[in-house]
Amino acid sequence: MKALLIIPALLLSAIPARGNSVDPSTSVERGAPYSIRQCPDTDGSFGTFLCYNQQVGRTVSVLGVPVLPIYWESTKVRQVNCDVRHPGDTVRGTMASTYCPVLGGLPTAPFLE
Repeated sequence: MKALLIIPALLLSAIPARGNSVDPSTSVERGAPYSIRQCPDTDGSFGTFLCYNQQVGRTVSVLGVPVLPIYWESTKVRQVNCDVRHPGDTVRGTMASTYCPVLGGLPTAPFLE
C-alpha cells in the first residue's frame, strides 16, 4: 500500500520546475540583384517602376546548429517605385539611386513585349 502512495510523488517530482524551450531560428541569405528591367504601372505604362530578381535562401537552425539539411531557395521579383525616396542603405535604395535615373534606357520585361 505504501508503494502506491510513492508513485504519485515520483511522478510529480519528474515534472521540471521550468520548461526549457528550444527556439528555432531562421537565417536569410540574399543574392545580388539581376535581370534589372522596367516594369509596367497598373495602367500598363512604363517609366515609373523598376524590377529586378533576387535569389533568397533560408536555413533553419536550433540553438545555432543547423537542423538536418533544411535549406531552401526561391527567386523573388522586387519592384521599386522610382517616384518614391528609398533609404540609401537598403538594396532597394541602391537600385533606385543607380537605375532610376536611366530607367528609360532599361529594357522592359521580355514576357511583356
